[in-house]
Amino acid sequence: MEPLEGTVVVDLTQNVAGPLCTQILSDLGARVIKVEPPGRGDSAREWRPHDSPASNIFLALNRNKESIVVDADRPEGQRIIQSLAARADVFVHSLKPGSAESRHLGYEELAGLNPRLVYCAISAFGEAGPLKSFPGFDPLLQALAGLMHMPADHPPDRVSVSLVDMGTGMWAAMGILAGLAHRARTGRGVRVAASLMETALAWQTLAISNYLNFGVESAAPTGAIAPYETFRTRDGWVMIAAGNDRFFERLRQALDVPELADRDRFGSNPLRVKHRAEVHRLLEAATVRYPTAELVERLRAAGVPAGPVQHVEAFLEDPQAQSAGMTAAVSLPDGTRWQYVYTPIRLGGERGSIRRSPPLALGRDTDAVLDEWGFTEDERRRLRADGIIA
Repeated sequence: MEPLEGTVVVDLTQNVAGPLCTQILSDLGARVIKVEPPGRGDSAREWRPHDSPASNIFLALNRNKESIVVDADRPEGQRIIQSLAARADVFVHSLKPGSAESRHLGYEELAGLNPRLVYCAISAFGEAGPLKSFPGFDPLLQALAGLMHMPADHPPDRVSVSLVDMGTGMWAAMGILAGLAHRARTGRGVRVAASLMETALAWQTLAISNYLNFGVESAAPTGAIAPYETFRTRDGWVMIAAGNDRFFERLRQALDVPELADRDRFGSNPLRVKHRAEVHRLLEAATVRYPTAELVERLRAAGVPAGPVQHVEAFLEDPQAQSAGMTAAVSLPDGTRWQYVYTPIRLGGERGSIRRSPPLALGRDTDAVLDEWGFTEDERRRLRADGIIA
């Protein structure tokens, strides 16, 4: 099922957040025309080890897209992009605030050419405030927003997943879908905005609420639940999330910890939070007796939410992960078999289709797209000679 079939997206984004946003749209059936700058293209093309022929980050986030090279810094390039936007449904960019407007690619100017255009601007720090024009990347926003793990015995660690970047891409895609719904109802497009800063703040919703309403400064909002943490096993670690009294009682019985039957100390979640250290000590005295696999099997048999702490390789071998059918493969132009993770949405029981391999060659589709938009072969030859396209 491709609900966005026939929707044309002009994509001036780079790195992670914007490309994830437009890949979500492409997986839902939209046609995405990725406009890249001359020379290097999307910066993510270079995010690779020196001995790797291609960037995993670029390939993972740019399937189902056409690549054209247009110099948006030059007036003729700007006019080409304007002509694309005039016939598009969606325009997405990740330029810093004010940059699109200075290139005659701002919302007001493009909406004047195409009143039905849904326009999305993705930025690092948002469109107001002292840092609005500063560049920003995922780990910087993790650090600023308190998302980094800050243990006492070694330097702070970023969350290994680019959750701020990827979250911003998701919010932007949702905003665009809402914009398309708005257009279907009113006949007019709308401007959508998303930023890494606002995403980082949103991910801290529980911690911020805890601080603003109760004055509790905590990096772990789940400190309001116990036990809801990792425990040592004989050969590793297990995560136990006993989120209510029923699960806690099952856990206590499965591990045969009679001390935890004391209702005056452990009979409710608030009491267990108050005595968290003792709860943890008593439970871990039991969990360390078991190998991880045996413990997880025992707890799951008792109906306790629990699972091993493991690396991604082990997770991919997990029968539950395999049952999701979340990976697929395509052949790149050089014959390499490349494996992907699907967008995690099913519509009518179907996942989005993978119709095109990512544009490994920069500007792979420049001629085809500009020919479709009415640029003659002679015009394209001149534009290429002048360095406007490639």
